[in-house]
Amino acid sequence: MDQIRTLHRSEHNISRKQISPHALKVLYRLRSKGFWAFLVGGALRDLLRDREPRDFDVATNASINEIKSLFRNSKMIGKRFPIVHTYFGSDLVEVSCLKAEGDMDKYQTLMADALLRDFTVNSIFYDINDFRVVDPLGAVDHVERGIVSPIGDMNEKFKEDPIRMLRALKLVVKQKFSLAEGVEDAIRSNVTGWQSVGPGRRYEEITRILLSSEASELLSLCKKMGLLKEMWPQGSDLMDTHGPAFFDDANEGFPIHYSRGSFAKHSHTHLWFQLFMKSGHFKPVKTPTQARTEFDAFIDPMGMPFRQPVYDALLGLSLIRNGAEDPLSAVSRESRQLIEKYAEKCDPQLASIIPADQPRKRKPKERPKHRRRRRRRRGPGVAREK
Repeated sequence: MDQIRTLHRSEHNISRKQISPHALKVLYRLRSKGFWAFLVGGALRDLLRDREPRDFDVATNASINEIKSLFRNSKMIGKRFPIVHTYFGSDLVEVSCLKAEGDMDKYQTLMADALLRDFTVNSIFYDINDFRVVDPLGAVDHVERGIVSPIGDMNEKFKEDPIRMLRALKLVVKQKFSLAEGVEDAIRSNVTGWQSVGPGRRYEEITRILLSSEASELLSLCKKMGLLKEMWPQGSDLMDTHGPAFFDDANEGFPIHYSRGSFAKHSHTHLWFQLFMKSGHFKPVKTPTQARTEFDAFIDPMGMPFRQPVYDALLGLSLIRNGAEDPLSAVSRESRQLIEKYAEKCDPQLASIIPADQPRKRKPKERPKHRRRRRRRRGPGVAREK
């Protein structure tokens, strides 16, 4: 208890004006129902450094079902460690249960929760009840000094969740932190643990990196640590062939839209189509199966959703290259836009031979030839007219 540091409102720079109004709504709703409500994690780290947080996380002693019942605009996700996403239009606030067992007081509970987190700089709590910053593990000092230090045995932390290795490197690149002594060696020793990460999560993490402004710097650091080869082997080969700048150019030329806390489909398909085309892996194909095989080999072992627009665009591009008549007649408008955007940005010669888009006629709806007349309903006691 004595080692838990608390900063009163006059001792820190965090103001409610800096906190998202939607996060404040969640905090005050929990408090009004008698639950503890804390802002926690990376948002506090950023606020203490006078940076604008990208998202806000909330922790409470309410159960998952109690959280879900308090917020109609919410969805529970996760199986092993379930959390609740509360939605406010395109904004999202993540609410989790404090990870503690038994009946403990507030500070003991915060200490137990902090010990289960990944890095000290993410184990800070802001109490909406009295506006104190609660620091169970000396995180404020690490934030001020810019140190990434795992909580507990770092090898065990990385084995338990290999994504934490990537989070540590993100803090180095995005926050300009430095790794604590021994962390670099621990990452190098545990890179093979990335194989246990599912294809969907692997795809999400790589895509987020590629759509960020620090793509080349972060991927270069991942390669230096031996992590990129495990995350995406083809990406490691591309860096060897084209250099880090190849990845910085990939996310230019199209807007990045956010949707429910993630990137929208439009951004994904444009990014991966352009990457594939610029990589030099594309070969004109004749069948949809060949198009799928070419692209799947490039993106493997990641589990990219909604690949069909990319498959169709590759087939349409092949038909253009092969001089087919009306090559884009069977291609969706979305796939056509992928081709046109790539040609505009990277291949002016291709742009000159893409056929003009013809307006598509809508098929008239077929109506039944005969319609049965509806009988008028009569109320009770009304006699039929003769």
